[in-house]
Amino acid sequence: MDQFVWCFFLLVSITIINVNVSAQSGSGDPNVMCDTGEADIVFLVDGSGSVGPTNFGLVLDFLDNLTMGFMVDDGRIRVGFVQFSNTQTVEWDLNTHMTEAALLNAISSVPYRSGGTQIGAALNFVLANSFTPAAGDRDDVPNVIVLVTDGISGDDVTQPALDVKAAGIEVFAIGVANADEDELRTIASPPLDTHVFNVADFGEISNIVGNVTSNICDAVDDTPDIEDDPEEECEDLTAPIVKLMSLKRRSQA
Repeated sequence: MDQFVWCFFLLVSITIINVNVSAQSGSGDPNVMCDTGEADIVFLVDGSGSVGPTNFGLVLDFLDNLTMGFMVDDGRIRVGFVQFSNTQTVEWDLNTHMTEAALLNAISSVPYRSGGTQIGAALNFVLANSFTPAAGDRDDVPNVIVLVTDGISGDDVTQPALDVKAAGIEVFAIGVANADEDELRTIASPPLDTHVFNVADFGEISNIVGNVTSNICDAVDDTPDIEDDPEEECEDLTAPIVKLMSLKRRSQA
């Protein structure tokens, strides 16, 4: 019984500290750290004319925060970037930037290219060019596409989406503003409730960072299922408490 009382007090402590830190930092959606298995992730980003340079910058901020949730520095997660409109541009391959610092610097430097919106062609392009050994794709490592778009595709997405998923690639579809919900659901992998996101405008995209990170983490998690040990779970709770207390102290300094 004492063991469960200890767990209760630990959980209360985490909640109180987390609320205090959030209030001081002004952050409404703290980043989630993805401490799971390996994955090769390609950001497939709409750079069409309807996005505009200001909103494209907000998308880059979103991807910047998303990247900080991944375990890049230890080599588990690799990230590539393809921008598309009516053409496709490889901004970098999976094996180009191998540290978090390098990735964040690269994301902030991606130029906005403009053009039309052809998601089907973009999916075909990534399948043929990004998930290859030459581009840094690894054997027996989950492949993930994170699509961000603000509009309706000018070409067919049904067959390209089927081909991508048939190749074993997990697709997360993130729509903004005028994106079509049905089209996003056609593109995304199941279960759709964890792979499809749609926000009303670009100013809201930062609000889904935590949920998107968590769902990608769950999709690539290779941790074996084992019977829970309440004592070990209680011990594990001390780590986030220490981290949050450290963050609180730094914010007060």
